[in-house]
Amino acid sequence: MRTPAFTLIELLVAISIIALLIGILLPVLGAARVVGQRATTLSDIRQTTLAYSVYQLDYDGHVIWGFPPGIINGEPVLARDPQTGTVYGVPVSERYPWRLGPYIQNVWDVIYSGQEPPPRDNAYFISLIPTFGLNTVFVGGHVGPWRGFVPDSSGVSGSFAPNAGEHVVFWDREVQDTSELIVFAEVFASTGGASPFESLGYPEAGMFWATPPWAGWGTTPQRRWVVSDGKAKSAGAGPIQGLPGSRSGEGVPTSFFDGHAEVLSPEELDDMQLWANDALAADDDVLVRYRTTN
Repeated sequence: MRTPAFTLIELLVAISIIALLIGILLPVLGAARVVGQRATTLSDIRQTTLAYSVYQLDYDGHVIWGFPPGIINGEPVLARDPQTGTVYGVPVSERYPWRLGPYIQNVWDVIYSGQEPPPRDNAYFISLIPTFGLNTVFVGGHVGPWRGFVPDSSGVSGSFAPNAGEHVVFWDREVQDTSELIVFAEVFASTGGASPFESLGYPEAGMFWATPPWAGWGTTPQRRWVVSDGKAKSAGAGPIQGLPGSRSGEGVPTSFFDGHAEVLSPEELDDMQLWANDALAADDDVLVRYRTTN
């Protein structure tokens, strides 16, 4: 009597069918994972922008500082951890994560969407590489060559004042079109090549500021990034930048001053009229224009 069993041919057929099914399902599952991550990222950037708006309500319409100096109008810039009560000064307090922290539940999970946040005890590093970069050059101010802040007359050594009335939005009432001014964008840290934080275990690190396509340091317009092969790539050497990009598919999750978020292509983001309140054209280097006309 013959013992019931699979023949070699039957086993090979079964294995072939299973392999075929796996080959069909893997791309579908991979695509579903990407779609799920994109939905999460859009939800997180909306939540971050909502917290940004609530901050303005608490401060009578004043937006969060972009990348400020350590002392403004004679007062030190500080940030407080809402969970531990720890108060931080520079350099931790210069970046938006710790100042926005009290307005977002599970803040590190939200602003580190799609990447693992650094350890909580590394306050500096956790302030440095969030997934979403803030449009600091034109909203909230960026200290240094982009002249978001200028030396003040308070008499306090190292004190600065907001460069009000220039190229920077410091109050909600100064925004001309809230649905057309970028606040946050998903970004990657870049110095023109591989991630500057790859050796530290963060090959897809973000950055606290989102770099606009044009932002000259002197009186000559200067591109910060260009679109190549459908991606934003550094246009040259310079400081660490936050280049628009995505960890979850094509296009870049981007949020605007009115609170809405959408996915824009790098080509669409290559338009200064979305980055600067007073931009007159897609390639208008607003800061350089202010320097040369004022």
